[in-house]
Amino acid sequence: MTDNTPLKKIHQNIILNSAHTGKRIDSVVTDLLPDFSRSQIQKWIKDGNIKINGTIQKNKYIALGFETLEINIELIPQNEWIAENIKLNIIYEDEDIIVINKHAGIVVHPGAGNTTGTISNALLHHNKEFENIPRAGIVHRLDKDTTGLMVAAKSTLSYNSLIEQLSNRTVNRRYLAIVEGLLDSSGTIDKPIGRSSSNRTKMAVTDNGKEAITNYAPIELFTHHTLVECKLETGRTHQIRVHMKNIGYPLVGDQTYNNKSKRYPKLDNHTNNALSSLNRQALHAFKLSFIHPKSKEIMNFTQQLPTDMLELLNILRQN
Repeated sequence: MTDNTPLKKIHQNIILNSAHTGKRIDSVVTDLLPDFSRSQIQKWIKDGNIKINGTIQKNKYIALGFETLEINIELIPQNEWIAENIKLNIIYEDEDIIVINKHAGIVVHPGAGNTTGTISNALLHHNKEFENIPRAGIVHRLDKDTTGLMVAAKSTLSYNSLIEQLSNRTVNRRYLAIVEGLLDSSGTIDKPIGRSSSNRTKMAVTDNGKEAITNYAPIELFTHHTLVECKLETGRTHQIRVHMKNIGYPLVGDQTYNNKSKRYPKLDNHTNNALSSLNRQALHAFKLSFIHPKSKEIMNFTQQLPTDMLELLNILRQN
């Protein structure tokens, strides 16, 4: 990318609904455009790039519901991101979208101290069109060591459509996780998530956090562990990992939220060693559904568990 890459624009008119009522407008837009920082969004509101019913409002404006949110933003591509020849496991691709199966150990976006070797770098090499799309077309993220399905947009139209679907919670994202403990009933965790007050590199359930909702259901119970399906209604950083830890069922292998190795007397050494040797959170995005931005067809994708999680499950079944 070069500094003279032409500006790209996001033009959207969104009718706010009852879910937005009572929220500050900067908070509403942050939820609608999750790939942009709140400070950037506040600047756009202040500058008049984002209006309510055609009028410039302050960031502290409280949404009544059913107003028209007008977004007119010019975007400059991230010219510090470089294209890199990194192999992608492509599940589906057309002229509008690409769906990939992400493997463990790769970061989604470049960041401080991690400017190369990411999914974004790989997409930029795969197709130059991603240079002109915010965040190289990526509309949702997976943690570095989480595996599974992701969708990215290849046009501004597709990007805006997918962002709106995520905001309206019509994108179906389901995960499989192996957790510690016997979780024998389904439920919903509705607890806000924000930065931990004791460790800013971690997330935590906190009263001043953002709304976070995770639905969960046990799939298979073992001696001391459970295979759980989780369905996201929101997409907060580390959401499943934080929520499951909060209710007492941390993910196996989670080096951030469950970093104390446990050995279970009822399990043999082979099983205990397999549990302690998993060096990533046992979390996989196995199902992804959304409406195609152009054809309006419902797109459904599934991806089986990666080898490390399958092998651990086979070992747990033997006890």
